[in-house]
Amino acid sequence: MTKTDTNNHRRSRIVVVVRHGERLDYDQRAAGKNWVEVNRNKRPWDPPLTENGLDQAHQLGTALVGRILKDMNLNPKIAAVYSSPFLRCRQTAASIIQGASSLLPSENSDTNDGNSVVDYDQKTIANQLKVKVEIGLAESINENWYRSWCINGTDGTWGYKRKEIPDLDPDKVSMDPRALQPVAKLLDWKKRPTDAADGIVNEMMDNNYQSRTSLGGSYSLAGGNRPNLESFRTQRDRMAKTMNLLSDGHSLDGNDDETIVLCSHGGPVTHLYESLTGNNWTEHGEGRYCCFSMYQKEEEGSTSDDNDGSKWTPLVVNRVLWDSNTNSTITTGSNR
Repeated sequence: MTKTDTNNHRRSRIVVVVRHGERLDYDQRAAGKNWVEVNRNKRPWDPPLTENGLDQAHQLGTALVGRILKDMNLNPKIAAVYSSPFLRCRQTAASIIQGASSLLPSENSDTNDGNSVVDYDQKTIANQLKVKVEIGLAESINENWYRSWCINGTDGTWGYKRKEIPDLDPDKVSMDPRALQPVAKLLDWKKRPTDAADGIVNEMMDNNYQSRTSLGGSYSLAGGNRPNLESFRTQRDRMAKTMNLLSDGHSLDGNDDETIVLCSHGGPVTHLYESLTGNNWTEHGEGRYCCFSMYQKEEEGSTSDDNDGSKWTPLVVNRVLWDSNTNSTITTGSNR
């Protein structure tokens, strides 16, 4: 869309919603190992990506800037990249930025060698891109999530032992005591011990950025009390509110026709589609690793921050680079 010279022009916002790449705990589970137990004394709720997962995200960043956005006649500039506080999403976001930046001409290059596919000052923009953590993009803070890491013996499986242990009662079930803390402590990514393998993602984080969104509740399993957990409706609503708020941000170069990227999780990404389109989640399908959907919002120029009534048009739904189908659906396994 071409920006007009009027003050009341129509602006176009493109939001790319991404599920994180391949996670290490599920990969090790498939190999008969248990990442959660091995990392019990660290952060069992916060597994990293595999090397393949990092590569998936890097490829997506390259494809978005180098091919997908341009082929759709959209501005290939990525103005901002936001992420859930979970490590796997932050790594995905950082790798997307790296992938997008890999198309930059080298600093010593005086001419376009044919590999640079953008027509704006991409180096300036890319150098300003950092991963901004938004709490509103977090995983579903429900009982299934807690079961995946806080019960002894679990291996990351979503809703672990639902039949054997139908009710999670902290007074009766042996579990990680950290599940009784306010979840805000568990999501504090800045308190995560630094690991040598996290060097790249740590360098890409915008440590000064303050999240503009929240979960909307103080969740925990609260020993001795009834657990305070996030409902499906609350999770779906906070994702939609997060998207509307972040899509109204300011671009880096003053151009309103921009693209932003949101990195989140399987459930939140899938149910966001329901909120934005009014369709059942099955029209979206379960998302594979690094699946992405693209939504467009157009509105008359306005200074209002109230976008709760925004109308979104899905341009791409649940696609992965390694599948020719626009709508990619899997029928087995968890997609968190």
